[in-house]
Order: sequence, then C-alpha cells, then structure tokens
Amino acid sequence: MGIAFLFGEECGWWSAKDLEARTKVGRRFEPTLDEAVRKRLRARWNKAVHLFVTAKRRGM
Repeated sequence: MGIAFLFGEECGWWSAKDLEARTKVGRRFEPTLDEAVRKRLRARWNKAVHLFVTAKRRGM
C-alpha cells in the first residue's frame, strides 16, 4: 500500500487506524547473509554507485 495509502491519508480518505485494521503479518524475512559477506557486498555496491555518479558528473 505504501505511498498510495499515505496519499489517501493526507487527503483525508482514511486514517492510520484504517491501515492497522487492514494489515496482518504474513511472513517475516530475516537476513541470512554472513556479516562479513554482507559488508563486502555493500562495499562493492557503494563503489559501483560512486563510479556511476562520478561518470555522470563528467558527462560520460
């Protein structure tokens, strides 16, 4: 529901209590990656984003 619900709440179409009444927990997801692996992958992701942004700024 995300952004659509927030929009409707802002317009006064429904309230946060309406969302609580409609929401139920189905499944819960827990991280399974080892912390060292997660940190390595996150560092690679950050490097890729940095390189992309740098290239865009240079007009590449």
